[in-house]
Amino acid sequence: MCSNLLQAKRVPIDKARAIRLCIGRDALSLLTILFLALGNARGQSREDAVRAAREGHTEEAIRVLESMIAKDSRDTAAALDLATILTWAKRPRDATNVFERAAVHEPPEHVLFAMVRAYRDQQRFGLAQELAEEGLRRFPKGKAWFLLNTLLSGDIAMAAGDSFGALRAYATARELAPDDSGLASVMSGILMRLNAPYGAASLVSTPDLGIEAGKAAALVRWGTEFVSPEPAKRFERTDAALARLEVLIREASAAQPLDRGLLLRLKRDRVLALRNRERWNDAVRAAAGLREEGDVLPPYVREAEADSLLALRHPEQALKAYEEVLAADPRNKDARQGLFYAQVETEDFNAAFATVDAMAGKEAPAIRPPLMPGPVENPDWLDAQVLAGQARHYASIESQGWKRLKPLANGAPALGYLRAALGGVAANRGWPRRADEEIEIATEVAREDRGIQIALADSCLRRKRFREAQERIEQLNLLYPGDVAVQRSMRDVAAEQAVELQVNTVLRHESGNATNRPGSEIDTTARLYLPAFGERWRPFTEFDYSFAKPPEGSVHRVRYGAGAQARWPDFTLEAIAWNNAGQLSRGGATLAGSWEATDQWSFSASGELFSAETPLRAVLHGITANGGSFRTAYAKNESFSISARMGALSFSDGNQRFEGGVSLFRRLRDRPHFKLNIRPEFYASHNTRLDAPYFNPQHDTSANIAVELDHILWRRYERSFRQNLTAGMGPYWEALYRPDWIGQISYRQSFELQPGLEIRYGVDLARRVYDGQPVRDLGIVASLDKRFL
Repeated sequence: MCSNLLQAKRVPIDKARAIRLCIGRDALSLLTILFLALGNARGQSREDAVRAAREGHTEEAIRVLESMIAKDSRDTAAALDLATILTWAKRPRDATNVFERAAVHEPPEHVLFAMVRAYRDQQRFGLAQELAEEGLRRFPKGKAWFLLNTLLSGDIAMAAGDSFGALRAYATARELAPDDSGLASVMSGILMRLNAPYGAASLVSTPDLGIEAGKAAALVRWGTEFVSPEPAKRFERTDAALARLEVLIREASAAQPLDRGLLLRLKRDRVLALRNRERWNDAVRAAAGLREEGDVLPPYVREAEADSLLALRHPEQALKAYEEVLAADPRNKDARQGLFYAQVETEDFNAAFATVDAMAGKEAPAIRPPLMPGPVENPDWLDAQVLAGQARHYASIESQGWKRLKPLANGAPALGYLRAALGGVAANRGWPRRADEEIEIATEVAREDRGIQIALADSCLRRKRFREAQERIEQLNLLYPGDVAVQRSMRDVAAEQAVELQVNTVLRHESGNATNRPGSEIDTTARLYLPAFGERWRPFTEFDYSFAKPPEGSVHRVRYGAGAQARWPDFTLEAIAWNNAGQLSRGGATLAGSWEATDQWSFSASGELFSAETPLRAVLHGITANGGSFRTAYAKNESFSISARMGALSFSDGNQRFEGGVSLFRRLRDRPHFKLNIRPEFYASHNTRLDAPYFNPQHDTSANIAVELDHILWRRYERSFRQNLTAGMGPYWEALYRPDWIGQISYRQSFELQPGLEIRYGVDLARRVYDGQPVRDLGIVASLDKRFL
């Protein structure tokens, strides 16, 4: 028999030696098989078959029992034994088929138990539960039946997607079987799916790299959800997550066999952690590395890459990434907000408005959460409304931004970021005091907010609290050294203290036959501001050169001087001493001051010895003039203002000139990149001497209305290219002469090449009238403003 068995297994061995080995090593098994064969021949081998199966010879036992059932289909005892032994052979489907054919009303406990396990192994939980409940009813004292029913409750909950219900059931089962490692493994898996890796780790006895990866991912998430109130410690959790991820990536890379899925998850989580750590370049490089390895970045990693690209000022690439994320998950609010900011940075304000208005339109002011007795405020609605208001602010449509944000601030007066946003709009509307007030309130309610602290530093700068602004921004730079907004504010503070060069040049060619025309002119002014000292004092030097060619000859004037400018929150004072050379050589001085009484009202005055307004034709004839002026202005906001000016010149030839005017500014159209303004002006002058050798009308009056178009052609962060076109005309009256008209067309372009460097240039065409004779002017203008940062 042993020889036949060995031959069946195709083992090439001597027959006699094989028999001796079988008898020596496994005599009992050999005897059992022999008994089975003999018993099968007699028809009385069921017990022997079961005994053989218990000793591990399940296949032989199954064949014997199947043979018995084939001979007698009513042999239910053999059928139940066969069903049970089939479960031992890991053939649960065959086992339940045999059991169902046997159709035994009340099977023995061990058979019932085996069938419950077989149905459970097939995930046929309904049938398994029916049998388990039967077992619990028939054998109420059996602890195993209660455990099995509890496990099935967990299985059914799990199949229905109720992870928490499954976890509760399995936890109860584990109390009954605390040493069941399989049960602990199942619970650990559920906890991993529920993003509870630390709970999963507590259920396993040996470290598991997958669970450790889950713990690292949780650290990444906690790094943004639980931020230390101390700014210097805000990245502690994220740094810990990054360090742990690096260790796990090395371990996963060295593991055999290599789990590529696990390694990929770790590297993806590293991209998120680098983004959260504001290591923008590293995050972009890590995402690119994944792409080079063949990974198709999932939306959450692509979003982290998009955030980093936006922070690195690559808004076009960020825009594409956000669109891909939203195509995969249109409900992703963070990605939708990122898309909005990318559209703003690419200057596509129409798209940005559409995006943010759609976000605001989808939300309701109040929502009714499940199990709540009534509606509650919806913070997402408020956030979307604030963002919609800020969108208009970013597009420089301040009136619309204020209209949207002011009612929100009235309804939520203690919301820090909302008050700060309102303050930013107020500043751009020309209300520095109101802006400072709003930002101070925001600081009181959200003192540690980075954006509000930056806004406060900017407000200090606007209000000319230079020392406070510098101290605040330096502290912010220590806490947030890589923050783009902090760097911008640092640059603004430095600009107020830096050396600055301002150069303006006008070349004007005159054509006409008017006897008293001023003549073609060249005027160049260069002022150099030196570094400020004592917080408020800013010394400077200035050089002016003027040349004219009136009908009677050429004349030039050179003046250079030194002075200082003092700046307080509401006052500015400037004094300069001059030396004049050229046609006349003598000293001069200028004293000027301004007072910003309120956010709307301002006043300024100036006085000069040997005034720069002295006509060059007067200088040619040895005549000088001292002068003074006073101006007041009311500015309701950025869209409306009115001002009035009065001035006087006292000439050395005895002539006294008095002049005054009123001008109004009104914005007619306010769109992103485009402004349309109207500027009506009225001017009048009076001179006491009629026979002066320069243009000196007894009385003259003009009423001019100009239309101004301001257009941003291109803008990229601090760099911009814009154009301005102004055209105006109106009547002109001069005593003793017939009325006529004057007009002017001016075209300007300005190019801000980098922070602290701007050039402007343009051309002017004008028609003027002198003593009833028209004169045409062609002017070319150019200017430079350079701050040496």
